[in-house]
Amino acid sequence: MTVRSVEVRRIIVAHLTDRHMSVAEIADELGVSRETVRRDRLNPPPAVDEDEARAKAKPALTAKAAFGLTSGPQGLTLPPSDQLGRDLRRIAWVHRRPAADVVEEMIRWHSKRLRERWLAQQEAEQSAQAPQ
Repeated sequence: MTVRSVEVRRIIVAHLTDRHMSVAEIADELGVSRETVRRDRLNPPPAVDEDEARAKAKPALTAKAAFGLTSGPQGLTLPPSDQLGRDLRRIAWVHRRPAADVVEEMIRWHSKRLRERWLAQQEAEQSAQAPQ
């Protein structure tokens, strides 16, 4: 797995900050120090000229195609969001990769983090219950 770039991390920090998450919660979620989150809050993501980014990008994708999603039992449907679309285009532009690839990598990264956290909690609970 590739390490996320500083720009992408700053975008994520800005997004989580907008959702009123604390520095500690963001640091825990992203697996970085609280100081890194504080620095990222002081240095927001770079402004991207969306017209220039669109001109450099491959043909525009619909939201459904950008996320690699389909309707029906095998797919996932997200509510339309202009902000999510802008964030996705910005992240894809920073990575210089197709948006669907970036989204897939981010979902896998977060799924792995959630699984690791769950396993650690299970292990801690088992340790606490084990006779000493």
